[in-house]
Formats: sequence, structure tokens, C-alpha cells
Amino acid sequence: VEDQTNNLIQNLLSQNDVKRDTRLIIVNCIYFKGTWRKQFEEHSTNENADFHEASGNVSKVKLMFMKEKYLYGENKDLHVQIAHLPYKSDNARVQFVFTVILPQKGVSLNSVEQKLSSKPQLLQQILNDENTRTEELLLYLPKFKMEASFELSDVLKRLGMVNAFSDSAADFTVLYDFEIQNQPIEDLESKTLTLIMMGSSE
Repeated sequence: VEDQTNNLIQNLLSQNDVKRDTRLIIVNCIYFKGTWRKQFEEHSTNENADFHEASGNVSKVKLMFMKEKYLYGENKDLHVQIAHLPYKSDNARVQFVFTVILPQKGVSLNSVEQKLSSKPQLLQQILNDENTRTEELLLYLPKFKMEASFELSDVLKRLGMVNAFSDSAADFTVLYDFEIQNQPIEDLESKTLTLIMMGSSE
């Protein structure tokens, strides 16, 4: 995984993930490096800007700035502002965007996350460019690095993939043919790393 992601995603598996009765490990990893269609200029970056965190703390960050036209909208259900930053693409039929969701003043990030979790259709509205228009924005975006791991087992069970995780119902005979065929899946992990920089994001 490290080789395929230029060492950006590391330690996806640990020694504890491989046990005596482990017979099969399937790893899925997505590596995406996008170049902004309009790149942030280094001379427009504030190297020591105040960043107000959800906790109320103020930290110093490198804050990139761009005055540019973007797709912009507001969602009244979430009380957020939305901006879509496009990446360069050689294929006119395939476009990637980085979507910024900014809670309005007085609205906590936690409440926005809870609404998005309970009503997935709201996120779909945002990603479908509903109620957006092209506007010139004064966009300030911090450089940041974010790493997260996700346990996918519970998600897949809620989607209906239950038998694969059951001691009594797991049956993988169609996938392979050796003695341990009915061992359930123990866990599934997904790991992501996000880097936001002036010329690109990974």
C-alpha cells in the first residue's frame, strides 16, 4: 500500500491483523492526486493566520487565499455555505471537485455532521450542485493534513451484508476451495490521508 500511494498511506495492516487462522487478506486502496484548475499562489498565502477551531481554540495555520469564481450555494437545512473547487481534467466527461462545507456563524460543526449522518440525502443535494450558482469568492483555505481510519464492518452489516460476518452463516466456498471455507470476516478497515496544498490535493 505504501509503494502504491507514494508512502502517503502507511501501516494499513498491523501484525495483529494477521493471525494463525488468517487465510485471505483483501486490501482496497484509492490514491488520488488532483491539481487545482486554478492554483493558489504562494505569495498569497498567510504563513501565520488565526484559525478558529470548533472547540473555540485559535491556532496558527498557513492560510491560502484565492479570489476566483466558483460554484457557490447555501443549504438552509444544514445552515452552511458550500463551494465547489474543480480539479484539472483531461476528460471533459469526468470532472472531480473538492467540496468545502462551511457552517454559518453560530452553527457547530458537530451539528452539521449529525444532520449529514442522519439524512444522507442532504449530502447528495450538496454534491449534486443543487441550488448553486457561479459567484466570485474570496476563498481562504488552510493547508492541512488529515488522516483517518474507518471500521467498515458495521456499515456493511447495516447495508445487509450480515452472513459474511457470522460464525454460522459465513460461506465463501465460491471464492476458494480449501479447508477453512466458513470462517467469518472479522473486520474491515479503510484508511485515508488527505493533504491540501497550493498546487494540488492528495
